[in-house]
Order: sequence, then structure tokens, then C-alpha cells
Amino acid sequence: MASSEAMTNADDGVLPEADRAFTSLGGFYDACQFLVLANCADNQTLRRLQEMPESAMRNKSIASTLRDVEMSKAPLISIVDDDPLAGDGIRELVEALGYNAVTFTSAEHFLQSDLIAETTCLITDLQMPGLNGLELQETLRSSGYQTPIILITAHPNEKLRTRALEAGAVGFLSKPFDEGSLIECLTVATKLRSSRAWRRTA
Repeated sequence: MASSEAMTNADDGVLPEADRAFTSLGGFYDACQFLVLANCADNQTLRRLQEMPESAMRNKSIASTLRDVEMSKAPLISIVDDDPLAGDGIRELVEALGYNAVTFTSAEHFLQSDLIAETTCLITDLQMPGLNGLELQETLRSSGYQTPIILITAHPNEKLRTRALEAGAVGFLSKPFDEGSLIECLTVATKLRSSRAWRRTA
């Protein structure tokens, strides 16, 4: 864990250890590693990394580390779908949009994870064995979580759609859904997540 001094410096946009490493191309990788481990790269520092000479970015290890720095700041999208192929397909689309993503094959699996509070938005299938999507939504609400939720289904039903939206879902998408609809829902979810204190209240 980064020290309080390191975190304070990050908030001020000043990272002495990383800044010294920037003075030479050989120290570029060390600077990236410092930022990843400290998890405290600010936007100014990320821009500085991105402006490094193209020759430096040809180093695959450096380029990979920079991607790690950028992704460490990306919102986490959790995906619940009992069909692994469908879940992986959604994950790949979400990651292509610049988010971090993780998949679960059941509502119970997600509820047992330690990622609920970290999840910026939950994308869940409606029809699943065990808890279905609506029951998962209700379980999270009753436990004090206000995680923005997008429900997806291959069998749209207006009654279920109304129930989901009235319970606070930010989207109810029919499979197959288009990328634009998902982007719109994720944009709403991330804005909600950043505008409120999304914490467990119970």
C-alpha cells in the first residue's frame, strides 16, 4: 500500500520518485511500475507518459505497463451471465470501450465476491438458474447497495422491463443489443456512480 505521503503527493500532482525516473529513458519503465504499484497516477502524469517518444513505446513491456496504468483508473463493470460465451462476448465489448470488466456465471457467484462495492455498473442477464437478474437487483438493494444495473434478456417482457426500471435499473436491453445502446447505458451508470457516494448503507 502506498504511504500517506505518496498519496498526498499524488493528489498534488507531484510524484518525486516517478519524476526522477522520467529523467532518463532507462527509468521510464521504473516510473510506470511505481505508478501502477502506488495506484496513484494522476491525469497530468498519465499525459506525460503518453507523450513519451514513440521509440520508447516500441518496447512491449513499457507499452503494456502504460496500459496497466490507464486501466487501473478505468471503472469496473461486472457482468453476470450463466452462458460463459455470452458473458465473454460482453466483457470483450466492454473492455474495448475502455472499461475494466469481470465476468461471473451466476448471481450467487457475484454476491460471494469482494467486488460488489468496487463495481461501477452491473450488467446481468435476466433469466438465469438460481437467482435471476431481477432477484439479484432486489438482493443488492435490500443489502444497501445502489449499484447501477443494466438487465439484458433474449425474451423481453414489458412487465419485467417496467419492474426493473422502477427498481432503479439504468437499462433494460434485448439480446442482441447494439453497441450504441450499451454505451448510452454505461455512460448513465458511470455518471450516477461518480455523482453519489455509492457505499453500502446497511
